[in-house]
Amino acid sequence: MKSQNKTKFLIFVVIIFAAIFGFVFVSSAETSYLSCYNNNVYWFNSYGQPQNLYQDCGTNYCNNFGANYCSGAGVFHDRTCYIKGCSFNACQNASYTDTELVKICSSNQACQSGNCVIIQPVYNPPSQYPPQTPPQTQDQNQNQADALSVSMFISKEAQNLQWEKNLSLASGDKVYFMAVVKNNSVSPITNIIFKADIPSEITNLDNIKVDNILRIGDNLSGLNLSAIQPYIAKIITFDGKTQTINIQSQKQVTVNASSGKISNSDSSSVSFGAVLGSSTNSVSKPSLAATIVNFFKEWYLWILVAIVAIFIFIVIFRRLSSDK
Repeated sequence: MKSQNKTKFLIFVVIIFAAIFGFVFVSSAETSYLSCYNNNVYWFNSYGQPQNLYQDCGTNYCNNFGANYCSGAGVFHDRTCYIKGCSFNACQNASYTDTELVKICSSNQACQSGNCVIIQPVYNPPSQYPPQTPPQTQDQNQNQADALSVSMFISKEAQNLQWEKNLSLASGDKVYFMAVVKNNSVSPITNIIFKADIPSEITNLDNIKVDNILRIGDNLSGLNLSAIQPYIAKIITFDGKTQTINIQSQKQVTVNASSGKISNSDSSSVSFGAVLGSSTNSVSKPSLAATIVNFFKEWYLWILVAIVAIFIFIVIFRRLSSDK
C-alpha cells in the first residue's frame, strides 16, 4: 500500500514539475525575438505578434535651410535631414542633404551670390578706330561650357512638386522632372539638343513640355530646343512612373544640353527601394529551433526552474524518509 502511495505521489510531483516547466517555456516563447514595428524595435512572440516596446528609434527631422547659393540659372539652399527608423531588427540612423530650389532667375537676370541680379552686356571699346582686332565683350571670353547652363530637378506626386536634387522612390511612384537650360552669353545659341538619361526603373515617360508647350512625338534621346536668345532660359518638364522595385539601389538622372562645341550637363540622385525609417509591420514567425535557442538564452528562467526542481527534490526526499 505504501508503495502505491509513493508511486502516486511521484506521478503527481512529475505532473506539477512538467506544468511549471511548460509555463516557463511558453512565457519565454511569448517574447522570443526582436523585430521592427512602426519604426521602432519591439519584442515579438512566437506567433509573430508585437508585444512590448524594446527601443524607441525616434522620429525624422531636418535642420534649418542654410544660405542661398547659385547653380546655373537657379537660386538654391540646402539643409541636412536625418532619417531615424528600424532596419534589420535594430534602430538605424541616416542623413542626407536636402536641396531646394528657391527661384529661377528671369530671362534678363543671372544668379550671383545667391541672388538674381539684372545683367547687361558690358562692351570694351576698341583702343583705336578702326580697331585692329574685333571688339570683345566680357561674356565672349568666358568658358564655352558656362555659356549654356543646365539645372536638373525631380519631385514626386506626394511632395506637391517641391523640386529636389535627391529623391527616394518606391514602387508605383509618380515622378516629375524639370530641367532648366539657359543661355548665359550675349549671343544667341542655336540648334540646342536636349537629352535625358533616365534609370530603367522609371518608365512611361510622357507629357514632354518645353516652356509648358506639349511636344507631341518628341522623345528625350534628342529633343531639339532650337535657339535660345541671350540670357533666356527654357524649361523642359516631363514625368514617369516607377516599376516594381525589388532591389534597393541608387542611380543618377542626368540631362545634357549641347550645341556644337558648347555642352553642359547636370544630374539628380534617385534612391530606389525600401526607405530607411519606413514601417515594418510584417514579420516572419521564428522557427522552433530559434525559439529553443532563445529559451536557453533566458538564463534567469533556468534559475527559476532549478529552484523549483530543488524544492521538489527536497519534498520527495523528506516524504521517502518519513515512510521508512
